Amino acid sequence: MCLFVPSHHEKYTTYQYEIISLTGLLSCLLHRHYVCLCTTQRRPSGGVVINIVTEKQPRRWFADASYSYGSFNTHKSYVHFGQALKNGFTYEVNAFQNYSDNDYRVDAPVKNFDTGSFNEAEKVRVRRFHDNYHNETVVAKAGFTGKPWADRLMVGLTYSHMYKDIQTGVRQKTVFGEKHRYGHSLMPSLEYSKRNLLVEGLNVVLTANYNRNSTVNVDTARYQYNWLGERHELNSPGEQSYQYTRSDNDNWNGTLTANYNIGQAHLQRALPLCRLRRDLLLAQAGMQRQSAHTDLRQSVYAPFLLLSRDIRKR
Repeated sequence: MCLFVPSHHEKYTTYQYEIISLTGLLSCLLHRHYVCLCTTQRRPSGGVVINIVTEKQPRRWFADASYSYGSFNTHKSYVHFGQALKNGFTYEVNAFQNYSDNDYRVDAPVKNFDTGSFNEAEKVRVRRFHDNYHNETVVAKAGFTGKPWADRLMVGLTYSHMYKDIQTGVRQKTVFGEKHRYGHSLMPSLEYSKRNLLVEGLNVVLTANYNRNSTVNVDTARYQYNWLGERHELNSPGEQSYQYTRSDNDNWNGTLTANYNIGQAHLQRALPLCRLRRDLLLAQAGMQRQSAHTDLRQSVYAPFLLLSRDIRKR
């Protein structure tokens, strides 16, 4: 896991990563293929802050790919490639997928179809047999970079697909053998950024996207299953309750960020006003202190003055 905070430099854009684990660092380096400089700085409270400096302009051509394999037949792959032509036209394609059988072992009571009951006291070491999951995503972007009217203008389209087997209900003794869900998402997007837009020091970043998500829940099996993979025919379809339903979700998001950097000329014009305000505040504070000192003297000597007047009268 890592956290990055962008900052600005005359030639480079920098990202400050606070590394929590080595895996997080490697992930950051993998997804930012154009890293050109990496420096470290030790924090007083312990740990290390890593400043990664990246080139502001993308490389003319790049390609990244990775693949990993893990327990329970887990596969993960990643491909990222793109190109920036001399006329500024740029395209990028990013694709990745995850797959896992999730067939690890658990201790659970097994239903006896002959008696139709569970022995809660007796738990059997069994393997999950209906918990497959996989998802695939492709992100494609095309546009222009390094133009006078835009540092980066990209139009993108993201498509993703998901499939998930459902192994159990709320309680682990309830087992499903065919129930599942699947869905897909389609998301067009727009990305625009420009430094020094119209005037020096005005930086603008605009992002917008629209997401159409559909999910289908399927429970149409005519059999009931137990943890041994045995099945028993049902009188009506549906392991839990018959359904073949689809739900659609539409949402959109837009963000506009504008930053204006105050230049040296602005500071020189504002400095006399700041000094005048400072002098006025100091003068006001001095008058208040003088008034408070006078009140204090009066309050301290007042009893002695009254006593002196009484003595004179006598």
